[in-house]
Amino acid sequence: MSCHVLVVDRSDIIRAMIRKILTLGEREGLTIHDAKSGKEALDILARASIDLVFTELNLPDMQGDEILNQMAQRNLLPRIPVVILSSSRCRQRMDALKRKGARAYLTKPFRLEHIRAAAVSILGKAFSSKGGACNG
Repeated sequence: MSCHVLVVDRSDIIRAMIRKILTLGEREGLTIHDAKSGKEALDILARASIDLVFTELNLPDMQGDEILNQMAQRNLLPRIPVVILSSSRCRQRMDALKRKGARAYLTKPFRLEHIRAAAVSILGKAFSSKGGACNG
C-alpha cells in the first residue's frame, strides 16, 4: 500500500517541517508532495492520487477556501480529506471552512503531535504504524 500526502504552504520552512513531522519513524510507502501555491496544488491533485491535503489559507495566488471550492467542483472532496492550517482563530471562519468540506482546522503555531494526530485520525492506524500506509 502507498500513501500520498500533499502539503501546501507558501513557506519552504513550514513545508519542510510538516514533511519531517509526517516522516518521523519508519514510514514505508509514504510519499509527500508539496506545493507553494494553489495553482501548483491543483496541478498535483489533477495528476497524482492524493490521500490527504494539508493547506494553509493564505497562498500567493488564492485563498485556501478557493482550493476547497476547486476540489468540490472536481468532486475530489468526498475522497480527499483536507486539513486547513491557519493562524486565524476565528470560530466563524473555521466553521465555514468545515461546511465547505475541510475535515480539520489546525491553528499555527501547531505542534508536532497536532499534525501527526490529524494524519492518524483521518487516514487511520495504518499511517501510524511501520510498514502501513493510508487507505490503499
